[in-house]
Amino acid sequence: MYSNKDLKKIKADLLRDKNLGDILPRITSFFQTDTLTSLKEQLEDIKNDYGLMLDYMSRGFQDPKRQNVYDTLLIRTDRLLNNCLLKLTVSNVSIYNQLSFTVSSFDTDHDHIKGMLENFVTDIAMLGLEPEKEQVEKAKSIYAEHQLYMDQFFNTILLSQQWTDSDYAFYRDLLISPTIDTNDAQLIVSAIMVSCLNIFDYYKFVTLLKVSTSICQDRSVRQRALVGWTLSLPSERTLYDQNILKEVTPCLSDHKYEDEVIELQKQIFFCMDVDRDNAKIQNEIIPNITQANHFNITKFGISEKEEDSLNEILHPEHDEDAMEKAEQSFHKMMDMQKSGSDVFFSGFSMMKHFTFFYTLSNWFVPFYIEHPGLVHAMGNLEGKNIVKQILDVNPFCSSDKYSFVLALSSIINQAPADIREALSSGTAIQSNFSRDDQDSSSFIRRAYLQDIYRFYRLYSGNTDFCNPFEANGAGKGHFFFVESGILSRAEDVEKRYIELGSFLYKHNAYQNASQMLDRVKTDTFSIEEKYKYYILSGSVDMKLNYPFAKEKFENAIALRPNSERALFQLARISFLEEDYDMSLEYYRRLVELCPENRRYSLSYSLVEIKHYSFEKKDSYMLEDNNTEAKELEEAVQRLYKLNFDDPHDNSVKRVLAWGLLFQGKSEPAEHFYNELIQGDDGFSEDRLNKGYCLW
Repeated sequence: MYSNKDLKKIKADLLRDKNLGDILPRITSFFQTDTLTSLKEQLEDIKNDYGLMLDYMSRGFQDPKRQNVYDTLLIRTDRLLNNCLLKLTVSNVSIYNQLSFTVSSFDTDHDHIKGMLENFVTDIAMLGLEPEKEQVEKAKSIYAEHQLYMDQFFNTILLSQQWTDSDYAFYRDLLISPTIDTNDAQLIVSAIMVSCLNIFDYYKFVTLLKVSTSICQDRSVRQRALVGWTLSLPSERTLYDQNILKEVTPCLSDHKYEDEVIELQKQIFFCMDVDRDNAKIQNEIIPNITQANHFNITKFGISEKEEDSLNEILHPEHDEDAMEKAEQSFHKMMDMQKSGSDVFFSGFSMMKHFTFFYTLSNWFVPFYIEHPGLVHAMGNLEGKNIVKQILDVNPFCSSDKYSFVLALSSIINQAPADIREALSSGTAIQSNFSRDDQDSSSFIRRAYLQDIYRFYRLYSGNTDFCNPFEANGAGKGHFFFVESGILSRAEDVEKRYIELGSFLYKHNAYQNASQMLDRVKTDTFSIEEKYKYYILSGSVDMKLNYPFAKEKFENAIALRPNSERALFQLARISFLEEDYDMSLEYYRRLVELCPENRRYSLSYSLVEIKHYSFEKKDSYMLEDNNTEAKELEEAVQRLYKLNFDDPHDNSVKRVLAWGLLFQGKSEPAEHFYNELIQGDDGFSEDRLNKGYCLW
């Protein structure tokens, strides 16, 4: 019994060796299984064309296009292997097997598909001509029928074999057409992305890429396509790499488009931080908000808490303090959201158990109140006022909007009348984003990424899909700038690595930053760009493995001799490596450059004392007039000045006391250690050193 693993091994060998003479017989052996019978014609066509090429070669014909013909045969073989993978997946994985039955009768004729989508738009437009009493039921019928069609269409694309050039041309034109509904176009884009993530398809990929450019006038469709192709970028080498590079490079030459790609990569990292953000919200924000809550929420409904009148009399300020803390915490959470954090994932992750989310396509469908899955919920909500407020509110992605409506409809009748009134009037829902913000490309991408993340994290069958957000395993898209070597070969993209690397460094993603920066070639960089690169790359190495940072900062010094940042880091590295002579030299230069900087003066003094102790360890007795002793005296005098300027700086006291101890001046050293021990931040070493003073 052959498996997907066996097929993937053949694919890898095809890419590595490009030997059809070896690969085709191995593929032929696979076709002993009935599952692949429908693909046998594709295999025979490839074998026949390969045989013709060999025949021409054996007869001595010189064909200048022979290499092109062979390369085409390699790609056709790879596409066949991908179709085989799909067939085996549908046969062996239950969720794909179930979906295959729902799409068996779907008409994939291009003209028919376009006609169905355009007819829906016409039917909705014609509703206004119907008698008013019949409009509501007629609309429900139209939307229900169309939703069923779109669900089948989504599944058909998901399970579709490798596209052809004609498929690409059709879907590209369809998705940018103004004659189909934007929600339909967005859902089709999502289906293409999920399909391409599972098994890479060059023509599906290029469809997403082309639709993401300015040829598409619908911003939501365009941004979904942008997210789609970046997540679908192959993380491993393929036979299509040169073709992909050829298509991607012109797009990235548009600086506005390139900016969007860079920002998208940053937004994806915020998705990856959802657990850390959730922990921060649960531990630092929610407790303050709940303390100011005046409602009890139970299985019997929502009721106001009884007021503690005695507590209000004795401590009237407590309520005000609690409300102030709650307001500050709420604004803190909103600030996190504005910066890109997915602050609502934790709450809404509990609301994905409605039957609505049993339908795969519903995880990706844009929010619209006419969705047949909301009919019952809308009946409970007595009109669209509440839902309209939800549509206008800032934070929710489409998936969470559906969850909110479904959850709200189940508890609305148990809520107090004043809460229902506040929800209907909109006074209970505050918007943190303007309408312009919500219509921006950045907001659309962020909301869509949250939809995608929820599917791959929460869908019951998520393990059967290739998750682009997984750091390991099958995941391949969350860090597309590194995981896809293709982008690193695009012109001028490497220069944007500095910006992205700075973002990663700021968000403590040092491993990712190192992985990306190590690929950079600075040949085409300006002097300023090279300097920034060396500083950033060195700073990342300082967090991971400081010895590797030394060369980076030395390169930075060569470009800018008085660089404070480079000098300081080199001083630190030299100190850690016990190269005190070099550390002293770097700190000396820093003190000369920045004489008012207390940190540099303190560090300089510390190294001088350490240098003295290091030399004394190797020499039983140092003469008072030797260089190290003079450095020690200079350090102590400098520290006295720092202590005079700020008598409360315990770091200065600690180093000064240590220097005095080396000078044999135990009484003044003991004085400083007494002050340190009596303070709040005394160390055990302070007590030990005081003991040395008394010895």
